[in-house]
Amino acid sequence: MLLALAALTAAQGVVWNAGQYFPLVFLQSPLGLDVGQASLLMMCALLLAAPMFPLAGWLSDRGGRRPVIVTGFLLAAATLLPGYMLLAAAVRSGLAFGATLALWKMPETRHRDISR
Repeated sequence: MLLALAALTAAQGVVWNAGQYFPLVFLQSPLGLDVGQASLLMMCALLLAAPMFPLAGWLSDRGGRRPVIVTGFLLAAATLLPGYMLLAAAVRSGLAFGATLALWKMPETRHRDISR
């Protein structure tokens, strides 16, 4: 039982880090986005994913924890590598830069020089 719990916890840690933490590093180091752009993209992705947590909880209450956890692991195994490939293609083609620029571009204000 203890071995199964350790294996499940390790797998959960790998999936969490691969889906939540590593994309930020991946956007910055290999793809060359700056910290602000990468953080903004991750924030948007996490805000879009946030409604899934209550849905997973509801499914877990209805069908049990094991099917939800196993399904999550299988989905992660099937989608993490293609997801990173799509992320790299989007960043290299400029789609991510355009979306970030649209969200970040603030009107510049001109300041009067009052030293004269």
